[in-house]
Parts: sequence; structure tokens; C-alpha cells
Amino acid sequence: QVGADLRISQTSGDDSAVTIDGVGSEITVTGATHVGNKGRGTLEITSGGMLTTDRVLAGRGTSGLQEGNILVDGTDSQLIANRLSLGGDELDVASGGLGNLTISSGGSVEIAHDLRVFAGTLSLIDGSLTADSMQMDSGSVFDFTGGTLNVDVFTGDLTQDGGLITIGNSPGVMTVDG
Repeated sequence: QVGADLRISQTSGDDSAVTIDGVGSEITVTGATHVGNKGRGTLEITSGGMLTTDRVLAGRGTSGLQEGNILVDGTDSQLIANRLSLGGDELDVASGGLGNLTISSGGSVEIAHDLRVFAGTLSLIDGSLTADSMQMDSGSVFDFTGGTLNVDVFTGDLTQDGGLITIGNSPGVMTVDG
């Protein structure tokens, strides 16, 4: 268990990585997980690893030189959070650098509230992505080629090239705005 925050690449020009690999490998963060907020940061959750955190901020910094990359890959690999922001900060409504999230090979991302992509790419290749609301800002990319997307409210451009879209807590209503 990590205390208040987990910070990956918090120094300008830094290139840092954290890997949570294998069944039983778990990190719980009571505060925020920062990935690449001043440099280039990478978080990999693989082969059944798990991260539980309040918020995830990838590529949040304001100089535009930050990059945060997150991979959730493999059956039973999980990222669980209340909020996730790529390339900015949802709570401060501020854009930043570049944030990327890839979900593949049965990985699972569960966001209890808001998921927002300010700048970067969210790739759902194979696995599942669940969120109460999801917003894709102009210039961000949602590469949806497989897996399952389960959201209540989606804002932005949505091109489905594979996979399955489900509605929130079915039966229910999904709103697509964009």
C-alpha cells in the first residue's frame, strides 16, 4: 500500500516506469496516481496485476512536454479508480501534456465517475472499460477495435471498429453527445 500519492516521473526530463506484474501483485494508493506529470512516465499493469487508486492523472503537467503512458494488459489485470484524466486534470479542468491508455488481452479498467481524455489516445483493443461518464476532447483519439465499452454518458467522437458497447447499469439509457 502506498500512502497519499504515487508519482511516476515527477522531474522534468525524467523517464520512469512502474510495473505491477502477476496475480497477487497489487498496489493501493489512497490519493492520486501521477504518471508522467513532469517527464515521461509509464505504468504497466500486466498478467493479473492490480492498481486501486482514487485518481489517475497521466500527462497532467502544463508545459505540454509531459507524457504519461498506461498499459493494462492480460486477463485479470485491473486498474480501478474514481477518476481518470489523460493529458490534463478533470478536477482542475486544465489540459496538459499527452496521456495514453491501452487496454488489451483481457485487461480491465473500471472508473467509478469521470474519465476524460484532454490530449492523447485511449486504445480499447481487447478487454473492458467501464465508466460513469467518458469525455473525448477535440484532438484526442479513441481507438476502439475490440473489447467491451460500458458507459452511461459518452461525450465526443465515437467510431466503433470492433467490440461491444453496453449501456451503464442495464437496462438503462446511454447518451452519446458529439
